[in-house]
Amino acid sequence: MNIAELIESCAADEDIEFRNDYSGRCMYGKQCVGVVTDNLSKFLGFFAHLIREFDGDEEGTPRDANKINGVKEDSMGSQTIYYWPEIKPEEESNAKTNTEVCEASSEVHGGLH
Repeated sequence: MNIAELIESCAADEDIEFRNDYSGRCMYGKQCVGVVTDNLSKFLGFFAHLIREFDGDEEGTPRDANKINGVKEDSMGSQTIYYWPEIKPEEESNAKTNTEVCEASSEVHGGLH
C-alpha cells in the first residue's frame, strides 16, 4: 500500500472525505491527495490514525515520514481541505473527483456554483 492509499484508507476508517484531485495554491494545476472536514478535531483523529498506521508497509519497509509532515490547508467555505502537495494521486483511487463534487453541489444548490 503506497502513501496515497494509506491516507485514503485512514480517511475511510475515520469517515472523512478523501480527495485525489486537489490542486492547491501555487501548484499550477498539479494534483495531490487531501482530506476534507468541517471539524479540526476530526482531522486530528484522522492524523493520529495515519501516524499509527505509518510505521511500515506490509513487508515491514519503513515509509518516509517527511511525506506526511508537509500537510497544508485551504478553506473551502464551511469546510477545510488538508492536503499533501508532494503526494500524488493514484489512478485507481475511489476518491471523489472535482467533477463529481461540482455535480453533487449543482444538484443540491439547483445548478448554482
